[in-house]
Amino acid sequence: MSEKILLEKITTSGLIQKNDRIVIGLSGGPDSTALALLLDKLKNKYNLSLSLAHVNYHLRGKDSEKDEKFCKDLASKLELPLFLHSVKKNIFNNKHSLQNTARKIRHEYFLRIAKKHKANKIALAHQADDQAETVLMNLLRGSGKQGLSGISGHRLFAPKIQLIHPLLPISRKDIINFLKNKNTCFREDSSNNKTLYTRNRIRLELIPFLEKKYQSRIKEHLNDLAKIWALENEYLENISEKNAKRFVLKNTADKILVVNAKKLIRSHPAIQARILQLYARNFTSGYNLNFDHIRAIQNILKNKRSKFNLPQKLTVEKIGDKLLFYCNN
Repeated sequence: MSEKILLEKITTSGLIQKNDRIVIGLSGGPDSTALALLLDKLKNKYNLSLSLAHVNYHLRGKDSEKDEKFCKDLASKLELPLFLHSVKKNIFNNKHSLQNTARKIRHEYFLRIAKKHKANKIALAHQADDQAETVLMNLLRGSGKQGLSGISGHRLFAPKIQLIHPLLPISRKDIINFLKNKNTCFREDSSNNKTLYTRNRIRLELIPFLEKKYQSRIKEHLNDLAKIWALENEYLENISEKNAKRFVLKNTADKILVVNAKKLIRSHPAIQARILQLYARNFTSGYNLNFDHIRAIQNILKNKRSKFNLPQKLTVEKIGDKLLFYCNN
């Protein structure tokens, strides 16, 4: 796929607008390297202000240092500012997933850089293969429509700052071919070839098996499903948010939320489930209720008085015609 076609795929997505100030997450891998090169090609046409941001976790010894040097060299070649963040290895522990911790660290750093330099967008380099893997992984975890929507092309990350994924319409194969045609090198992370993590097993074992035995275009179909589910999810979410506000009787910040149970129980079960999820988010940090939790609350709605304890010390209690959400500290 030519550079021209790749640029068209990015621009037709509408994620890049004139005068955008964008922080690009740069690992040195093929995807983020291609993202930096392609956005740099659009810099003059769209009057973009671009900067690069790299996080060194020091988890891969000399390879981590080589990744950082590569990013410095690329920034110098493109004449773009590069912001570097060095992480102490002891910040990682066994209590939390290494990948989740690393993601949290880089997102917080990218956001800090964006705020400091008044950027309105943070661009990450997830592409079509990542999307297919994400949808399949969420399906195996039993996710609903929200999880099966996969990686969002754009979402509000902080006030006035969007998180965007310009490469989502582009496959990993096309990215590699683009870099080869440009005679551009990139860094390879050897951990991506280890089946220690679920995502790696899906990429290295499950998807190739499905492609060979069942559907050669499985990645393409998973991407199409993500687009369909994302549109439907957005529509249902908007309806749910409007109804959720109408049902609230009392809301004292993060202390207690009181809901009109009579009105809530009359809503469609699909909307009802989303509304319950929205109410729970007032108290839970980064945690979505699963199917069993939603079903338990829906059962509570049918009783005159009942109580159910959820993760993160959240309690849902039915008293008469009121449904209460509160935390037990």
